[in-house]
Amino acid sequence: MVTLKDVAKEAGVSIATVSCALSGTKPVRPATKNKIMDAVEKLRYVPNAAARSLKSASSKNIGVILPEMKNRFYTEIFDGLSSYLQNHGYFISIAFSNESPDIEQTKIDEFVSQNVAGIVLVTCQPSNASFFRTHILQYEIPLLFLDREAEILPGSFLGFNNYDSAYRITENLIQKGMQDFAVMCGSTDFSTEQEIIRGCSDALAASSRGLNSPRVCITNMTREDAFNGFMRCYSKTIPEVLFASTREIASGIQTAVDYCGFSLPKNMILLSYSGDAWANAYEKNGIFLIPRSTSSLGERAARTLLQNIEAPTLFEPVSTRLPDLLNGKYDLLPLPDHVTRTSIQTGRSEKKLRILAINNPTVNALQFLCSHFTRQTGIEIDIELEYNNLFQRISNSFEDITENYDCYTYDVPWLEYMAQNLCLADITHFVEGSEFSKDHLFPENLRNCRIGDRYYGIPFSGGTQLLFYRRDFFESWELQKEYQRQSSLSLRAPRTWKEYNTIASFFTRAYNPSSPTEFGASLAGALDIELAPEILIRIWAFGGSLWDSYQRPTINTKENYAAFQSILETLPYIPGTPFQSDIKQSVQDFCEGKTAMLITYSEFAQQISSGLKEHSIGRIGTHTLPGDHPASVGWNIGVNPFSPNRDEIFAFLSWLCQWDTSFYLTVLNGASPVTAPYHNYELQKLYPWLSQTEISLSHATRRNTPYQKNRLVLPPKQIEQVLCDVLKRIVNDKLSIKEALEEGQENADHLFKTYGYPTFHRY
Repeated sequence: MVTLKDVAKEAGVSIATVSCALSGTKPVRPATKNKIMDAVEKLRYVPNAAARSLKSASSKNIGVILPEMKNRFYTEIFDGLSSYLQNHGYFISIAFSNESPDIEQTKIDEFVSQNVAGIVLVTCQPSNASFFRTHILQYEIPLLFLDREAEILPGSFLGFNNYDSAYRITENLIQKGMQDFAVMCGSTDFSTEQEIIRGCSDALAASSRGLNSPRVCITNMTREDAFNGFMRCYSKTIPEVLFASTREIASGIQTAVDYCGFSLPKNMILLSYSGDAWANAYEKNGIFLIPRSTSSLGERAARTLLQNIEAPTLFEPVSTRLPDLLNGKYDLLPLPDHVTRTSIQTGRSEKKLRILAINNPTVNALQFLCSHFTRQTGIEIDIELEYNNLFQRISNSFEDITENYDCYTYDVPWLEYMAQNLCLADITHFVEGSEFSKDHLFPENLRNCRIGDRYYGIPFSGGTQLLFYRRDFFESWELQKEYQRQSSLSLRAPRTWKEYNTIASFFTRAYNPSSPTEFGASLAGALDIELAPEILIRIWAFGGSLWDSYQRPTINTKENYAAFQSILETLPYIPGTPFQSDIKQSVQDFCEGKTAMLITYSEFAQQISSGLKEHSIGRIGTHTLPGDHPASVGWNIGVNPFSPNRDEIFAFLSWLCQWDTSFYLTVLNGASPVTAPYHNYELQKLYPWLSQTEISLSHATRRNTPYQKNRLVLPPKQIEQVLCDVLKRIVNDKLSIKEALEEGQENADHLFKTYGYPTFHRY
């Protein structure tokens, strides 16, 4: 246990000075007090148990920590809690964890240091019993868990009997002929979610009909993620019955159900756990509510906590679950006798568009939305996915591509090459026409589809590269102090590549045994198409390039030398070699807490945020890249110049860039090139990286290829292969940077000569 003596030693002052500073009994110089408060924060000092017991009788402040402030379920509980406490002469300090364990821990420590009489907690870290014991209970502070029970109970608990209601409702619906059940909920670390799943599962297992366990979809409990979850888990094979653990989840499901052309309860029974409800108001907009008395739970929690505070020697910890307000009469729910799981169809035609597309998050998101376009227009969308060989497939057989597909996605550097080989139609009249609002698109993305003043497609997925970092690490007082001690610098999102490498070293355990994570950085280089941008962002930051304004190769330059030197300095701080991990693996490493920083594309941001929440390991921050020279990335969608379905194609492209489509793409993890989602307050609050993406995009550099009229266009894959081979020769074959750049220059000279470009260069 930390004592005043420990604080005094850390601050380099006397115990008496610490006591004066903390109690305010005597003035202490500001500089000295700052040192003392730094020591208090670092050591997480709170008054000792004996001193607390003397003061607790006079304390009338109760600390309440809830996951968020906008959830009606928690506000209703708080109403009952606060009303009872205030009527009994207590004051309330409220805080919100935002479902982040490190924020929750910080708020608990703050309440303890403020000498609160008791704490009421809806925890987001139920398995962390040791923290609750050492940071609350050892100071003899009464602790009451609400709604979510700790795995090893160190305090009292009050919640609802979600298991019983899930079991009885499932049992009743089985008797009415229902067979296919599903559950959409929050993290299964929470007892509330576990009980719903277990109640439904046990009722299905007990049935004599041998029914399967419910399909379970985990969300972060926001409406947006519930929409996302339904589209991904259930939109193609909807269940007969779906339990939603919160009203927010039910609201997102309802939006998805409407978008897919289904209706409630005709096509699916949606049951939502809720708070207080009017008598017989069990159905709302097709959603059947399972009402629970949230205000009564809050009032009972307050009463239980005060019993503990006012008579601690007589109090015994309690674990109580209240029933729902249906009072066991589940057979009285006005549920339909039969569910027809067929969506509403509009007039379909024989028209079909075939699209060849890269397999990326935006394309994956689009696949869930296309049925909406089909219902609107009668035009069916058939998307064929290609994984890593799309460019090779296109370049190997242009004839095959144009014979079999109406549209195809292409990467930014492929534009000139595909246009020259008659693979892309000039659609300038459509882009600049009155039926298409090009002003809704980011101009940086739209330029990626243009050669001169002609357009050869529209941007399909937008965005740029961002730096993702563990915000909980970077904001940790202890880590900030240690980094300052080691480097004489402030710990922040790095602005330069030198600072990036310094921070990466600090967070790599092999170089800093006290690091909270194994590696400081990552690098995706398993594929040249992913490795090339990793190299280019450093080349551009150091003022280098691959060719000059006369289209002459410039591989072997002092600027490029500095860029490769910077890359080599990064390599000790990444998992494995630079050629082992692809983007998917580097994102997974970051989400699992293996790395402290990640540079990747903005369309992976939501996946990263959800991944961290799934593993309950921290918070992310986003920033522009070190050196501030990201690549303007994303994919375009081009039109086959020989397709007979021009009207249908343009209808699809217009729908793709509509505002509502762009919002749904964003929620489904896509990166829309439409500006509207980036300027929406609700989405900005939910996805804070959107504003950072727009800032980064304004600084982005286009990955293009040398282009001159009357000359063949260099295949972009071959140019980037030259660049990637330089790094491979350095790492794998132990060439010096100078030797590898000289060799790379020779290879570039040969390539440029082959396609009719000049190769005179200056060094």
